Amino acid sequence: MPCLNEERTLGICIDKALKSMYPGVMLLALGFFFTIMIYIQPIRFGAIQLESTTMLYSAIGMLIGFQMIQFSVFTDIFGSMIGQFPRNKGISNRISIFMN
Repeated sequence: MPCLNEERTLGICIDKALKSMYPGVMLLALGFFFTIMIYIQPIRFGAIQLESTTMLYSAIGMLIGFQMIQFSVFTDIFGSMIGQFPRNKGISNRISIFMN
């Protein structure tokens, strides 16, 4: 569904762009939490023990979460540049620090 100038459609597209950041933040936070917990001491659930392999998967989850956040931000910037989304001043102000 393209994001045109209709307010209803535009509102749906803005919600999708902002909500796409939340799974990335959650994956990044969970990956960080489990990586730190397993680094301190292996976690046991009965006969199951989470060790170095689980720590590797947690680190990969952190990387994927960070990439999801970057994709969401760049999608928002690109959408505002081509006129699909309204300009997000919070993201624009943070990006302008690196541009100048």
